[in-house]
Amino acid sequence: MNRENYKKLYNFWLGTSLFLITCMVIIGGYTRLTGSGLSITEWSLISGVLPPLSDTAWQEMFKLYKQIPQYIEVNFFMDLAGFKKIFWLEYIHRLLGRLIGLVIIIPAIYFYFSKFANKQDKYNSLLFTILVMLQGAIGWFMVSSGLSELTLVSHYRLALHLLTAFILYALIAIKFFNITKIKQSESFKKLFLTFYILLIFQIIYGAFVAGLHAGYIYNEFPLMGNNIYPKEIFFVSITEFFLTNIATIQFIHRVTAILLLVIAAILIYKGILKVVLGQALIVLLALQFLLGISALITIINIHLAVLHQLFALLLFTTSSIFLTRIKK
Repeated sequence: MNRENYKKLYNFWLGTSLFLITCMVIIGGYTRLTGSGLSITEWSLISGVLPPLSDTAWQEMFKLYKQIPQYIEVNFFMDLAGFKKIFWLEYIHRLLGRLIGLVIIIPAIYFYFSKFANKQDKYNSLLFTILVMLQGAIGWFMVSSGLSELTLVSHYRLALHLLTAFILYALIAIKFFNITKIKQSESFKKLFLTFYILLIFQIIYGAFVAGLHAGYIYNEFPLMGNNIYPKEIFFVSITEFFLTNIATIQFIHRVTAILLLVIAAILIYKGILKVVLGQALIVLLALQFLLGISALITIINIHLAVLHQLFALLLFTTSSIFLTRIKK
């Protein structure tokens, strides 16, 4: 092993991690949209690797699911065949999560102690390990919120789970692609930072919309009923407006999307399209906006909704890379 081979192996590790997390985000989207996420009511790190292998084991697994509110209040009509359909998607989701944990943590230990590792490599190896372990813990923390009283998982915990995955992915991508510095003015940098913060806010509210099923109402655009705003804004408290009312949360998500487009237009005026990364960012933003509208007006077509989540990941990652590469 020499330094050159070490770097090739290190980059292969980063690229493989990115590919697997991309798959995880896609499968996670389908798991959520099909209501499969609560089908496995226990977290068994080792024994959970194997699915039920007998009729008795399947009946026992189904019996556990029958005890949670989602089955009692929503899926009370479901038989064992229907349960198996939602089980397998969640099973694949968890199995892939375990694989990602192994793929990130085991090589990270090797790279941390490698004689070819510099301080940045050691730091990244430690950081990625902590984040992937944290992501697994947050995943179960999220699922557990839907096992006692709620028929859905907490939208706050869903947002945390999604954002942590996005951050892990973006940090790996920043290291993997290693884009050269981009020279921009101080005013451009401040404006882009505003865009980035607003994008994080938008991702959080996207998770709120998903977690509360807020995309299943007001399925037209740009109006919400007969107005550009929902009638509910006059009948809710401030807390409900920002945190729990499905109509106002969808409204916030719409408004934030438009604000992002406005800031993007100013960034275009200031020259963001002069660099390839900036061009990619603007294209991703435009496609994400169109995907959001398409998912809404089709009353959450599952494939469009998953693409919307995937493009959110790509947009956040591209924006993160761009932000770290700006210099005066």
